[in-house]
Amino acid sequence: MIEINNLSYKEKNNEILSNISLTIKEKECFAILGPNGAGKTTLMELMVSLIKPLQGEIKFFGKNFETVKDKIGVLFENPPLFYYAKVNEVIEYLACIYNIKKEKIIELIKKLEMDEIFKREIRKLSKGERKKLGLLISLINDPLILILDEPTSGMDPFIREKIWEVIKSKERTVVFSTHIWEEAEKYADRILLLDKGKILAIDSPSDFLSEKYMRFKNKIVLNNHPDLYNLIEKEFYIKKEDKIYIYPSNPEDFIKKIKNFEYNFCRINLEDVFLFLKAKQ
Repeated sequence: MIEINNLSYKEKNNEILSNISLTIKEKECFAILGPNGAGKTTLMELMVSLIKPLQGEIKFFGKNFETVKDKIGVLFENPPLFYYAKVNEVIEYLACIYNIKKEKIIELIKKLEMDEIFKREIRKLSKGERKKLGLLISLINDPLILILDEPTSGMDPFIREKIWEVIKSKERTVVFSTHIWEEAEKYADRILLLDKGKILAIDSPSDFLSEKYMRFKNKIVLNNHPDLYNLIEKEFYIKKEDKIYIYPSNPEDFIKKIKNFEYNFCRINLEDVFLFLKAKQ
C-alpha cells in the first residue's frame, strides 16, 4: 500500500530523518509516535510531497503521491485555512470542487459536532475547532488513505473520542502522528517509535507491552533525590527531568528499600518502552 524506502532529509547540516524504510499495509491504522523534534511532521510532509527528500522514495499503490493524491485525505497540524472566510463558505466551495452532495457533508458536520461553528469565521475558531474543520476537509472526498499530523493535539479527551469515532467509522488506511502515548496504544494497529529521525522499532501495541522488548512489567516513579542512587545502583533506571523511573527486578523487595520516599507504583506503558529502547542505543 505505502512503501517508504531509504528516506533521508536534512535542513542545512541538521539531519532530520535518517534512512527510514517501512511498509504500511492496506486498511491499517499506523501511528508515528515520538516526542517533539523526533521528525514526525517532516516525515508526513515528505509523504505528501510538501518537501523533497535528500534521498529515498515514497510510493502509494506503487505510484507517486501526485498521481494518486485524489485518493488521499490530508490533515496538517496547523490546517491551511482561509481565516476570513466562514466555515460554511469553505465547505460549500470544496463541495463544488469535489461534486459532493450536501447531505453527505451535513452528516459529517453532525458527527464532528460542528453545527455551532457552521457560520462562524475561521479566524474566530479555537485550535480544536480548526482541527475539526481540517479533518472534515480531509474526509470530504471519501479518501482511501488518511494522513493526519497530530489530529487531536490540543483537544480534551472527550473530543478526541469523537474525532476517532469519525476517523475509524470506515475501513481505510490511516497514518497519523502523535506524541500522546495512550492515543497510539488505543487506536493503532502498529506503531513506529521515532526518535531524532531514526526508527527505534515498529510493532503492535500488544507486542511493545509484552516482554518482547522489556522484561519488566512494572515501574516505580520517584522524585529525583541524591540519596536514592545508593539504593538503585543495581536496578535498571532512567532519569527524566526531575523524575527517576525505576524498573526493579523484584518490586516488593525494592519498595522496602525506598519506604522513606514518596513513590508511584504502576504498569509500564509505551513511553517506558520508548525510553528503554532509546537508552539502549
